[in-house]
Amino acid sequence: MGKKKTSIIVLMLVLLTIGMISLAFNIQPVKASGTIYIRADGSIDPPTAPISTTDNVTYTFSADIYEPIVVERDNIIVDGNSHRLQWSGYPYGNIGFDLSSRNNVTIKNVSIIGFENGIYLEFSSGNTVSNNTITNSEEPAIYLRNSSSNTIISNNITRNRVWGILLTDNSSDNTIISNNVVNSMCVELWDSPNNILRENIFVGNSFSVSGDSISSFIQDIDTSNMMNGKPIYYWINRQNEQVSPIAGYVALINCTNIIVKDLTLKEYGEVALFWTRNSRISNVSASTSISLHYSINNTLIGNTLTDAGVYLGYSTENIIAGNTINGSCIGLDRWSMYNVIANNKIVNSPQESIFIRGAASNNIVRGNIIINSSSKYGSIFIESSGNIITNNNIINNRVSMCLQSSDNKIYHNNFINNTNPMWYISPGNIWDNGYPSGGNYWSDYTGVDEKSGPYQNATGSDGIGDSLYTAWNLEDLYPLMAPLATFDAGIWNGTVYNVDVISNSTVSDFHFNPDKGTFLRFNVTGDEGTAGFCRVTIPKSLLRADDRWTITVGDQTIQNYTELEDENFTYLYFTYNHSTQTVLIQGTWVIPEFSTSMILPLLMVFTLIAVIAVRKRKVKCVKLRNISSK
Repeated sequence: MGKKKTSIIVLMLVLLTIGMISLAFNIQPVKASGTIYIRADGSIDPPTAPISTTDNVTYTFSADIYEPIVVERDNIIVDGNSHRLQWSGYPYGNIGFDLSSRNNVTIKNVSIIGFENGIYLEFSSGNTVSNNTITNSEEPAIYLRNSSSNTIISNNITRNRVWGILLTDNSSDNTIISNNVVNSMCVELWDSPNNILRENIFVGNSFSVSGDSISSFIQDIDTSNMMNGKPIYYWINRQNEQVSPIAGYVALINCTNIIVKDLTLKEYGEVALFWTRNSRISNVSASTSISLHYSINNTLIGNTLTDAGVYLGYSTENIIAGNTINGSCIGLDRWSMYNVIANNKIVNSPQESIFIRGAASNNIVRGNIIINSSSKYGSIFIESSGNIITNNNIINNRVSMCLQSSDNKIYHNNFINNTNPMWYISPGNIWDNGYPSGGNYWSDYTGVDEKSGPYQNATGSDGIGDSLYTAWNLEDLYPLMAPLATFDAGIWNGTVYNVDVISNSTVSDFHFNPDKGTFLRFNVTGDEGTAGFCRVTIPKSLLRADDRWTITVGDQTIQNYTELEDENFTYLYFTYNHSTQTVLIQGTWVIPEFSTSMILPLLMVFTLIAVIAVRKRKVKCVKLRNISSK
């Protein structure tokens, strides 16, 4: 009997222990049923929410909370007491703290996790958000909309999906201080002027100010703010200065004659110009774009951009030259006119290498190398009119070009080994520069060159195909028979001169110097036993022959050559047998080092110097005579 009683007691103890363990593992977080409200009268709804207050001023968390909180009372403090406010739904939803139409509310010491917005202010002012940690928000972690004179201070904002901090709709006069924003995509002030930023640290996310008028860009942002460990330079109304090469982010607003050079920008570090003119950006290495907005007469030269490009909107008369862009593009948009895109190298772009759209007209795209664009819409995409596309090398791209507009002029380009020559071509564009200047080189052109002349019916070759090149809606009336190479002949009397050579040879070592004589030369190389030809375009104001040119290839003087001309250029066509040889083209007149317009001013200067020297000599003689007479 005693043994049976003992067994029953042991069994009861085992069951009790199992029950207690089970209870321990099934403790649930404290949850209110739905949204928690701090009502205007100071009450907490529902009253079971783990928030306490003794004075209806300070509200303190007593446990982690898994529901959103709406604050309906002004002039209070909500202290998270190091607890969590975490969304328990899936995947995202609601707002952590909704402070719409609130004044003088402080939210502090809370970890806010997984809401659509961590803290949301709309039509709110005088509030403070401090010492919070906000993570894993789907939309802005801290979102101010039409809210002014608030303070955001000492928050850790990490791993949010879209914006770390976003101000929109005229959220002005806010103070944003000492926040760490890490891997949260973006911090943005959008149509929200006159905010103060101090000692913020941005790592792994971008920073931007945007708006439709210059007033939106008037901010107080100093170099105590850091982008990836480097200071932010946000300059307004500055002129005749140079940005420090230690900058991690540069924005120039209404500035003039600013130099930005020798910067190495890390991820999300960028250079942006707004209403800025006559400035120069050079030797910048970055993985985020250089952009110009409402800016005039600036120069971007010699920059290296990886997975980032150059963008212009509402910007005119700028020069984008000599840049290397890998994995991105150059874009002209929104009425960007009279810009020059020249001598850039753009490779491996997953999109259009150069796009011109949004009524961006009268631009020149010249001398660029475009390789390996994978865009199905073309390595060059144009949906604006009045642009000139010339002397570009367009090589090994998925699609050469797409033109969805008319009245553009495309000539002297090399289209080589592109998978598809065109994607879509609107009618009404011009694909050559007339005769004898010629059109473009197409590597898939199968025509021959046996004739010459505007109608290609005269005897003799001229380096232009006898039949036109067609594809889609384009007709190149004068396709070139070999690739065109452009060589720099120097800057003389303030004018940039080039010499173009169309040849089936490899052309190298171009040389021209008017001080050395009335000639130019270059080397040609080709497989021995094959025929070579050159078609050389020479500006008349650079070098010309009053009677006859002397052309030698190696040690052979070319007796039979074809000379064509128009108003500004001479075109020389000649053939030879291939090997490695030097071509020498001798004229009778070469551009002088000084133009005739400079001779008279120089004579006046020299005359003035001589007169001054004579007068000084006379004065000295008079003084000597006076001394000797004494």
